[in-house]
Amino acid sequence: MDNFQLKVDNSSKASAQGGGWLNWLRNITFIQKLYNRTGLAILVLFALIIAVGTAKFGAIFGLLLLIVVVGVPVVICVIAYPEFGVIIVLIMAYVLFLLTRIGLEGPIGIIMDALQVLLMIGVMIRAKHDRNWSILRGPISTVILIWIAYNILQFGNPWAESRMAWLYAVRGVAVVLLSYFVFLYNIRTIKMVRLIFKLWLGLALFAALYAFKQEYVGFSAVEEAYLHSDPAIAGLLLIAGHWRKFSIFSDPVSFAYNMVMPSILCICIIAGKFRLWKKIVLGVCICLYLQSMLFSGTRGANVLLPAALFLFAIMNYNKKVLMFAVFAGIFLVFLINVPTNDPNLLRFQTAFRPNKDDSY
Repeated sequence: MDNFQLKVDNSSKASAQGGGWLNWLRNITFIQKLYNRTGLAILVLFALIIAVGTAKFGAIFGLLLLIVVVGVPVVICVIAYPEFGVIIVLIMAYVLFLLTRIGLEGPIGIIMDALQVLLMIGVMIRAKHDRNWSILRGPISTVILIWIAYNILQFGNPWAESRMAWLYAVRGVAVVLLSYFVFLYNIRTIKMVRLIFKLWLGLALFAALYAFKQEYVGFSAVEEAYLHSDPAIAGLLLIAGHWRKFSIFSDPVSFAYNMVMPSILCICIIAGKFRLWKKIVLGVCICLYLQSMLFSGTRGANVLLPAALFLFAIMNYNKKVLMFAVFAGIFLVFLINVPTNDPNLLRFQTAFRPNKDDSY
């Protein structure tokens, strides 16, 4: 048997040893997972910093530390992984006002603005890297860019009453429109579209269940304090001795429209080719959405559902959809004319019979 020599290449090991402090840090954190003396020293150092900082500055230090530990990775993920950022924006849009009710003070709305700006920065970085600026072309993009430019130019309007008023106004009418480019660039797969729809329906279901809690269990202490903080609030939300519910949103109107829209989406999905158990789940969700919508006492949202069903029947002209529309119409006529003492149903009926209600 011939002799042979086995040559071992130690270049990778040498490179790891001479690769600088980044390789050393990667080795002790990700490979050894701080299970060494250096890791123990780092953990002890962090523990001492947290203890001294909390003892000297109190809860403010803990809050700042939490912002650094959680906020910095979130910012990086929002820019590097825009799909993650889109999901965070959708979740924040639903729970934004709920955060203020659990005691989180400060300009919470700035969080949404910051997320949108970060997402737009991520889009610009990726578009520059891919050399793909197609999202800025097209008629819709052109109109949005012109509108944003017009709103920015209004800052120099000599007839403007207040620059601060411009700042608050431009957030709602211009900055929010940047989301169009974010969604257009990042929502590219059917999987992502399905995830967004599922998340939307799940958040809407949470809002509906919270409204049931307000209706049958009662308002929280913070919500009670808000309702009785100003007589004008009672004038708007107290009707015939019954409070209009607003769930996790700022007002009953926003809540009602956020219930009727997922209801329409569920009806459209049920008409498609899906498994029976999925249609049953969607049917239960529709009942919860619409029932909680009645708790809001918003008449404008009540009219949207039959109008949407009418358009859906025209666009999907087939036997099943037509039969469903007919039965839904009969049921709607029954609800409009049935005698009742329920304040929510009475409010619903006045949306279709305005001459029967003095508030019109």
